[in-house]
Amino acid sequence: MIAKGLDFPKLTLVGILLADIGFSIPDFRSAEKSFQLLTQVSGRPGRHTQNGEVIIQTFNPEYSPLLFAKTSDYIGFAKEELLARKDLYYPPFGKLASIRIYSNNSENLKNYCARVLLFAEKLQERTPQIQVLGPAPAPIYRLKNKFRYHMLLKSSQQSMARYFYQTLCSKLSPPKGVQISLDVDPQSTF
Repeated sequence: MIAKGLDFPKLTLVGILLADIGFSIPDFRSAEKSFQLLTQVSGRPGRHTQNGEVIIQTFNPEYSPLLFAKTSDYIGFAKEELLARKDLYYPPFGKLASIRIYSNNSENLKNYCARVLLFAEKLQERTPQIQVLGPAPAPIYRLKNKFRYHMLLKSSQQSMARYFYQTLCSKLSPPKGVQISLDVDPQSTF
């Protein structure tokens, strides 16, 4: 509620508990999202006549995104984050797509994903310009009574992700009850 930009004239103290949690989410944007949230919340206390104070509880006080958030150093954070993304070929330096595979039947899903893994390894040998990660159980393995696996595709071109997905679906169609979907430029990778 405090992070949403509301103005509380008498707010002088903000405590952020377990600030590390947001940085641990298995998504390449987690540092960016957590940095943004911490700096936004930190700007709420002491906006009027009284001084404000922010207390951040963390298990890793030397973690650089936390240090950048502590000083509201957006430029420093952005430079470091962009270097990390460049090394890992994440956007804006590469294109990302997520393939989600899900089913009500966990055994059918596991069996299909084992076949997808073998297929992906062979296809990646023929198309080295795409990097395939997975399939692996999704961080939230069961959601709305469906078991979920996911794959991450990284490439310099979005067309490569579409090619991979179309080839996968045409050559290795999912069995009855197993569904598969492609999300190009996903907002979340889990």
